[in-house]
Amino acid sequence: MFNHEDNDPVDILITMAAVDANTHQEVGIMQIVNLFEDEANFDRLRACRTEQDVLDLIDNATAAAV
Repeated sequence: MFNHEDNDPVDILITMAAVDANTHQEVGIMQIVNLFEDEANFDRLRACRTEQDVLDLIDNATAAAV
């Protein structure tokens, strides 16, 4: 939650937009889980400067989980 003494400052916020009824559950959530299983990815995400950097990081985390 924002403005919470234990959780501020918030510097990473994840949103998802579903393209259909199932993809966000079958693919999107697992990609986020895979991304944050490695604590180092929090810092890697903070270092991203472009949308493509973020997508590449997610792809790499997903590939490493397979």
